[in-house]
Amino acid sequence: MISVKITEEQRQYASELAQSIIAYDKLKGFKDKTIGCHNYTHNLGLLGEVIFADFLDLPRPKNLEANDKGVDFQIGENKIDIKTKSFSFGPNLDLIIYESDLDKLTTHWFMLNIIGNEAFFVGSISKKRLMEVCERKDYGFGPRLAVHYSLLTEFEGVLE
Repeated sequence: MISVKITEEQRQYASELAQSIIAYDKLKGFKDKTIGCHNYTHNLGLLGEVIFADFLDLPRPKNLEANDKGVDFQIGENKIDIKTKSFSFGPNLDLIIYESDLDKLTTHWFMLNIIGNEAFFVGSISKKRLMEVCERKDYGFGPRLAVHYSLLTEFEGVLE
């Protein structure tokens, strides 16, 4: 599994982008993302996108529109949604998506796991493969589709 050190500049960029998105959303009358843990997960997700972009030498995210229709990056025909976690590796580390995400343009999901100042490129899965191996789980906030991280593959089809 590939891992990279997270720089303070990457953290700062993601944080500033998150604050810009929150301000834009408030201006447009969208849901306040500063309530509860949503702000933390929003910042974490953007940090994962910045790390992914830097690692693959892709343009960093800068879109103020929060709804990207499930496409954080497009590489060739692949439309990739980055999912970022911050959990220790173990039996409960799953890639989790909403069932409604299957209706989005996403062709692949890629999972990063951030522990301290290190980001681990856990792996990816195509929409087709996800449908073959996912489980429906309820983590206490409604049913989700889950795939254990051990079933993900490094960059499966993502860079093609």
